[in-house]
Amino acid sequence: MELALFKRKVNKVDNYEHDDARDSSSDDGYVFGLRENTVNKVQKGQPKINVKINNSNVDILIDTGSSINVIDESTFENIKCKPKLSHADTKVFAYGSDKNLKLMGKFHATIETDHKITTAPVYVMKGRYGNLLCYDTSVDLSIQINMKYYAIKYSDVFNGIGKLKDEKVKIHIDGSVKPVIQPHRRIPFHIRKQVEAELEKLEKQDIIEKVDGPTPWVSPIVVAPKPKNKNEIRLCVDMREPNKAILRSRHITPTLDDMILDLNGSKVFLKMDLRSGYHQLELNEESRNITTFTTHVGLRRYKRLSFGVSSAAELFPKHTDEDGISADPRKIIAIRNTTIPNDVGEIRSFLAMTNYVGRFIPNYSTITERLRRLTKQDSKWAWTSEQQESFDKLENELVADCVMSYFDPNKETMLTVDASPVEVAGLLTDTGKIIAYASRLLTDVETCYSQTEKEA
Repeated sequence: MELALFKRKVNKVDNYEHDDARDSSSDDGYVFGLRENTVNKVQKGQPKINVKINNSNVDILIDTGSSINVIDESTFENIKCKPKLSHADTKVFAYGSDKNLKLMGKFHATIETDHKITTAPVYVMKGRYGNLLCYDTSVDLSIQINMKYYAIKYSDVFNGIGKLKDEKVKIHIDGSVKPVIQPHRRIPFHIRKQVEAELEKLEKQDIIEKVDGPTPWVSPIVVAPKPKNKNEIRLCVDMREPNKAILRSRHITPTLDDMILDLNGSKVFLKMDLRSGYHQLELNEESRNITTFTTHVGLRRYKRLSFGVSSAAELFPKHTDEDGISADPRKIIAIRNTTIPNDVGEIRSFLAMTNYVGRFIPNYSTITERLRRLTKQDSKWAWTSEQQESFDKLENELVADCVMSYFDPNKETMLTVDASPVEVAGLLTDTGKIIAYASRLLTDVETCYSQTEKEA
């Protein structure tokens, strides 16, 4: 169950009562995940840690997506030095649901691990939902989550070698170069079992395949033990002869100097690495024969791009970024399945979700203007036909699969701008391809400008 937290300003009182009515003046939203009735049912691989809360041992899940610390009613009852609860100034509910999850209250706790101690507010939730340790407290306690947890939790992402969908790579070959069948190089007996195991692994991963018929190209392999593990080998194909026939497909890879301008002002950096990146690009049928290699158990050829191919460095970035930028289909589906908001908090959550794909929607600010009216502090809640029309139109705009083109400074671009009574908007294109939409609502003062001034 996905929960959204909305904070509100109230006077603190020392009691356990909690108002079920949702506050339409909620300011900030927080999202995290909890499951009902999950006490002592932690799934395999979830980051669970034992901490002391007010000197009582508590098993708690580390949830870096949560903005508050949460313990359930049963955990609170087991705390030895039970603190006095104050009224919680946070509401917890499932987005799109009428069920308001009750908080018994909150208390300021001392939380400690074997190595570090900190203080933080802890919210007590009525029922049996389990316990969560938020991101800020995890950082204060210097808790590090092992990558094994993410590999288990997102096994569909980290399982095996991925493959680029709906596209195959073509290696351009110079037909005037005569194919070469090179002699087989003997593999030492003491590593043949390891070579066979490596070949079997590559076949199971759909990276190589057996060759039964005649082939114009045959290359030998080079086998070397891995430096960090002498029991494992690195299998390479000597592609020097085939590379003489492979035509290079030039693709400029951005240098550090090219990216400095984009990185200006950035404070957080993330380094990502595609596992066996070349192997994630499938070769078309015509490009496979030139990768054929000989082993002591027969001929094999690559079904995927391999690092021995001279043009691999150009083919890889070309095929991983040439289609441009598009919205994540899963996020679009989530937005289209959203129920009609019932209060200001849900409006804000909905707008936060749609803002992610706002760059793909023309006149996004105009479409959402009627919805944003309801989020103003002095606005009374009233869901009318105007809001319903904007809500439906926003969902309908997401039906179109809009793909943005990358900006190319060498192409002629056109900037189209316009102004409405409530919004200014722009569209950047090159040769008919959309690079970016941009829009924003006018302030109350700007709406008083004349149309000429708005479009100036």
